[in-house]
Amino acid sequence: MAKPTTAKGTKFSFEKSAYADDVALILGSRKDIDNGSNTPSNDTQTITLNNDTIPFVDEFKYLGSWVTLDLTNDFDITKRIRLAWGAYAGLRPFFQNKSVSIRAKKLIFMAIPLNILLWVVESWALTKKLQKKLNVCYRNIIRRILAYQNEA
Repeated sequence: MAKPTTAKGTKFSFEKSAYADDVALILGSRKDIDNGSNTPSNDTQTITLNNDTIPFVDEFKYLGSWVTLDLTNDFDITKRIRLAWGAYAGLRPFFQNKSVSIRAKKLIFMAIPLNILLWVVESWALTKKLQKKLNVCYRNIIRRILAYQNEA
């Protein structure tokens, strides 16, 4: 049986872990694991655990959100903004259609682009800068939708 790993006073045994989300490893190397450090070293390429190799990455997707090395939400929000614009672009013919009511456009906007933009927003630690980025995206898409409506 492997020796439990200790980090900051909390003991964890990989053998007793029942689920993948019981632990998140943000460590640089086996040496970091042994020392209880949570700062990755520059020479890290992989971590070997029970003869399995885990590659070291700068970002990864977990439950629909992007987790980055710096643990900020900038990367995730930037991705969300791109996805929302992509959804809007795919729906542009619908939004340009003058026979569609503004209420229907609002409902579709809320259901698809806005939902994509704000997915997992409750887990973000929003700074003023990130709030502004989200607001700019939101307002620009609304302006485009309304511009099509005003042309009628």
